[in-house]
Amino acid sequence: MSAFEQQPIDNPGGGRTLLEWNSELWMDGCDRKRPLRVEVLWKLPNSTTGLPEGADVKRVEDATGRLEGIVKRRAGGRYALRVTGDGQQEHVFYIPAKTGLVLKKDPRAGIEQAARKLGDSTGYPVEEVRFVEDPEWTRLLGIYERHDPEQWHSDRALMIHMIKQRDAVLARRAVHHKAVFPDRDSCRTFLQAARKERFKSEGGPKETDDGWIGRVVRKEAGVATWVIHPVVLVLKRLAEDAGGEYDGWSAEVIKRKDPEPLTAPKVG
Repeated sequence: MSAFEQQPIDNPGGGRTLLEWNSELWMDGCDRKRPLRVEVLWKLPNSTTGLPEGADVKRVEDATGRLEGIVKRRAGGRYALRVTGDGQQEHVFYIPAKTGLVLKKDPRAGIEQAARKLGDSTGYPVEEVRFVEDPEWTRLLGIYERHDPEQWHSDRALMIHMIKQRDAVLARRAVHHKAVFPDRDSCRTFLQAARKERFKSEGGPKETDDGWIGRVVRKEAGVATWVIHPVVLVLKRLAEDAGGEYDGWSAEVIKRKDPEPLTAPKVG
């Protein structure tokens, strides 16, 4: 799962869900040759937090690798995402609707049988195996408001740059945004729309050689990609609706606090 991004989600009633998704598949978009979505749901019987604990961490990873192998061998499937929480895991794959040399074999029964057998042998009983027609890959590509690989890559690159400066990426801070417009009125429309989303304007429309600039700011729960990217998508949509173009974000680096180094006790 080296290409998988992790995205923690706080549950409304308490607890946490971990979303892990295949960034390579997400960046590439849907594969029309694999229109069938497979969802395998199994229990984590030894979990008290809803997430794997202790020895179960490695056992779950091993079982996941075996499940991925089953779907790949039987149907040439691609592993799209995994959702862990509430004492269970859901694994999502995309596969061809038909397999075999002449593409007439239905792979569903074989996959379900093998997945249930794997669950029984590993101690993670399979509760359900679902097959859903999803040629647009809505489950994977819909994890954000819109599928915008270029913007996501840009937001992630800036986060990585800040991490290299020892930034505490989940520290709350003000994040500043900029958008460019062809005229004052469209810029003003954007600023008004942004205020409805609880952003504050940093001054009014400002004319420059590049156009009319609108700047807004809002405090966010950090600059991790899963925090900042949804915010950027909202502002990008508002800028485009007003006839302009989103032009990036910036934030102060907040150094993470490392523990004090251990020192030898003084003698004498």
